[in-house]
Amino acid sequence: MAQSPPDPDVYGYLPSEPAALFGVAFFGISMIACILQVIFGRHKHYWMLTIALAALGEGLGWGARLWAHFAPTDWMPFMIQTCSLVVSPILISAADYILFCKL
Repeated sequence: MAQSPPDPDVYGYLPSEPAALFGVAFFGISMIACILQVIFGRHKHYWMLTIALAALGEGLGWGARLWAHFAPTDWMPFMIQTCSLVVSPILISAADYILFCKL
C-alpha cells in the first residue's frame, strides 16, 4: 500500500496578511522612532539602538511572515520568521538590563 507524501505546507494554515502588515508597520515605525530619538533627542540614549535593532529583527520576522502568506509551502520564510522572532526579544531584554544599570 503506497502512502501519499505529507502536505508540504509548513504552517497548517495560511498566515494572515493583515497581521503581518500590521507587524511590519508597527515595528518599522518603532525602529524609526528609536533612531530619531537617539539622533535628535535631548538626551543621547545610545542604549536605545539595541531596541531599534530588535525592532529591525521583529520587522524582518513579520516581513518573512508576509512572504509566507504568498508562498506557504516555502521553507525559507518560515525559517527567517522563526529565527528572527525568537532572537530579537533578546535585544529588548539587553536594553532592559542596560536601563536598569543606569537607574
